[in-house]
Amino acid sequence: ITSDSWIFTDRGMLRIGSLRRGEAPDTFSNREVRVASNPGVAVAREYYYGGVQPVVRVSTDMGLALGGTPVHRVKALVGGRVMWKNMASIRPGDRLLVEYGYGLFGNQHEFAKVYGTPFRYTRKTNSKDVRIPYKITRDLARLLGYLVADGGWSVNSMYLTNEDDAILEDFRATVARRFVTDVATVVDPRTRGTRTAHADSREIVSFLRDYLGISNRAETKSVPEIVLRSGREIQREFLRGLTLDGYVRADGRLVPLTTTSRELAVQVQMMLLNLGIPSVLSSKRIQYEYKEEANRKQESYELAIITDWRKEFLNTIGFTEERKQRAARERLHVPGDTRHGIPVRGADLASLASEKSRVVQSQRLREQLRGLSQRARAGRELSRDSLLWFLDVTSDLADRPAWKRLSELVHRPFVYARVEGTSYGHEEVHDFHVPSNNTFVANGFVSHNTINLSREATVEDVKKAYLLAYDLHCKGITVYRDGSREDQVLNIGVVEAEKPKEVRVEVPPEPAALRPRARPDVITGRTQKILTGYGALYVTVNEDEKGLFEVFAQIGRGGGYTASFTEGIARLVSLCLRSGVPVDEIIDQLEGIRSPRIAVDHGERVYSIPDAIAKAIKRHIGMQKTGVQPPVETFDELGGAVETDIELEKESRDAAELLRKGLNPECPECGKPLVFEEGCVKCHACGYSEC
Repeated sequence: ITSDSWIFTDRGMLRIGSLRRGEAPDTFSNREVRVASNPGVAVAREYYYGGVQPVVRVSTDMGLALGGTPVHRVKALVGGRVMWKNMASIRPGDRLLVEYGYGLFGNQHEFAKVYGTPFRYTRKTNSKDVRIPYKITRDLARLLGYLVADGGWSVNSMYLTNEDDAILEDFRATVARRFVTDVATVVDPRTRGTRTAHADSREIVSFLRDYLGISNRAETKSVPEIVLRSGREIQREFLRGLTLDGYVRADGRLVPLTTTSRELAVQVQMMLLNLGIPSVLSSKRIQYEYKEEANRKQESYELAIITDWRKEFLNTIGFTEERKQRAARERLHVPGDTRHGIPVRGADLASLASEKSRVVQSQRLREQLRGLSQRARAGRELSRDSLLWFLDVTSDLADRPAWKRLSELVHRPFVYARVEGTSYGHEEVHDFHVPSNNTFVANGFVSHNTINLSREATVEDVKKAYLLAYDLHCKGITVYRDGSREDQVLNIGVVEAEKPKEVRVEVPPEPAALRPRARPDVITGRTQKILTGYGALYVTVNEDEKGLFEVFAQIGRGGGYTASFTEGIARLVSLCLRSGVPVDEIIDQLEGIRSPRIAVDHGERVYSIPDAIAKAIKRHIGMQKTGVQPPVETFDELGGAVETDIELEKESRDAAELLRKGLNPECPECGKPLVFEEGCVKCHACGYSEC
């Protein structure tokens, strides 16, 4: 991963690039450190410096970003399941897992241990006598938060501007306690009620500016190193002080920080993740006309707490100003948005809701289940509270694979960031070797480290690596043997002294091919009639003692295009069922496929023949438990009517005529719709003609 990536260690929150101690490219060095991992905390035994390499940088809708080599892997949500994806394969719209609540902090509180030397200052004869603290304390951390948010320093004094009496009194008392000097307060003549408290001392200014590195320019402010390297309570108090720059919106959104410093915003977002509070970082262009060009700021940044963690934020950190804290608690009842909720698989939730609806007596509960199902199938994210409620209501279905998948999504410490874009370049990269589980957290993303082997490594060495991973219960590992590829990222620009020796590897025999289970002589099931835009579709779903076994589908006359297409889908579905492919995976692939003609059957839209087959399987599952063999019967209770999409219907009149004749309505040359003119099939797009 790139040098600017934040990692969480027992030495504090660090950029991984800061660990380099002059190592040459493609070098491992012993560097034992405890790091945030998944799950929990793990020990990294080695640090790796890779030099300058090609990198992929990924940005997300949470404002989080990560740069890494194309083969670097991160955890992603794919089809409702958690799996690893390498950076090169990530695309906009993908969901990456962002872990929160590591609870891993440093334990350095003395300034000299963090900054290398004690603070030194040569006083003049008329200098004010003050005392400089030797370590960070909770009240001093809060004071530093005040200064970064609404304060600063001038040549002769540090100051804080605010209108809250309690805040100004806390500032005065902390300065008196830690610096042993007094504070004067003056009224700001430019605003009503705003006052500035200041402590005059060039020694204090030197301590803040030269020693702690606190910037006085808004766009270059950052979290002091001593805070990043300290413990939980120090970081909480600093963040409390920083909320002077925050506010509470009428729609219930809590914004603990607004700033023109991206560095500060990213650091605070990382600190909140460590404390178990995910947030969203957004930016906007500043349109203000500055009187002096030197004061111009290009962008402002805002951190907003994700809806489901608002209460956690107020209990763990909270706004330091009582009026903001009170307003935030009053707005907790406002639902907020679910833009960063849980992206559930619509097929999972719909199948459980359908099955539950058939046994509950309450009409209101059925409507609630239907509404939640419709939201999920429309691709909308669900809040954690909504999904927890759903899992509680359907707890009697906890043995279903779909229920288990949904439960895993909501109970594991992840939020799911949507990828917005990728970019490419060349940067210095770094890595860890974490023997216990090969994972560590960087910028909130769960990253996978690679086992790098020299080109002298044998097949036996690779075997040992995989067996060790198995013994450690790893879900997966990546092993790269130097020289195994002709053009490899690690050696770009390196001249080889000699050709590697040829290595012969015995390839083990391939495992036996997967075969579908045999069909018994007698099998039972149900036949459903579903109205589609192409006529009535009859779908028969059969079961054996192991569950769903096969699907037959028939529409129109035999031998036609539509009939053969339908039969082909049914045969492939049957092959999947007999080969052990989960039925919800089959439904997920077929459901929602659209065609030019739409129908309404049993109160729901049927978009195409594949969509109709998926709905037939879902209705079959929802009606009876797998394995029960009732007599064959027909669904035809509610009826329905064809509902055509007006825009698509204009383009499909000729296609309908071709379908009635059993012909393919798509041009074999370009795939555009064919038309039937003067007794001949033609394509207006490319000029194809069958005559």
